[in-house]
Parts: sequence; structure tokens; C-alpha cells
Amino acid sequence: MEENKLIKYEGGIVKSVSTAISVANKLLALAEPQLIPYRKKDKWGFCTPDKKIIIDCMYDKAERFHGNLAVVGIDGKCGLINKQGDMVLPCVYEMVSNQFYKLHME
Repeated sequence: MEENKLIKYEGGIVKSVSTAISVANKLLALAEPQLIPYRKKDKWGFCTPDKKIIIDCMYDKAERFHGNLAVVGIDGKCGLINKQGDMVLPCVYEMVSNQFYKLHME
């Protein structure tokens, strides 16, 4: 048996369940794709791990998503967007703290 394989014991038989986990992970990825900051020239946007651009590169700054929100910046000011790319908090602040996240995540 390969190392680091997840197994289960069922009915007196030891079975590998790594394929089941793989399928579950693929389904989760389809349900809500992970978005990561992506830079194109001097602008930032967000893409999936396989480099599919979801939110166009239009920001001067982009941070990772925390929950459903990410800090973005335009012209030295910060705001928040959601995973659909909608501006939740306009880019008019010097910085965005965790308090904004908590307020807008409720």
C-alpha cells in the first residue's frame, strides 16, 4: 500500500478512500472556487488556482479573501469586495482593519 493513503476498515476489508476524498474535494471546488490574488502587469485581480480569472485585474492592491471579503486598493485607498467582485466597502479608506471584516461579514 502507498504511503499517506487514507484507508477505512469496513466489513472486515481494508479499503482505500482517497478517490472518494478526491471526488469530494473536486465537488467543493466547483461549489465555491478558491480565489487568490493575481497580477497582470501592474494591476491585481483574482483567479482560481488553475489561473482562471474570476475578477478582472483592475486594482492597485489585492489581498487574500477572508471568508467572503478581500481588501483591494485603488489610488492609495482601500475598500472591500466580495467573491463576485462587488464593491462592499468603497475604496475611500487609508486602511481596512479586522473590524470592517467583522462588521460586513454579519
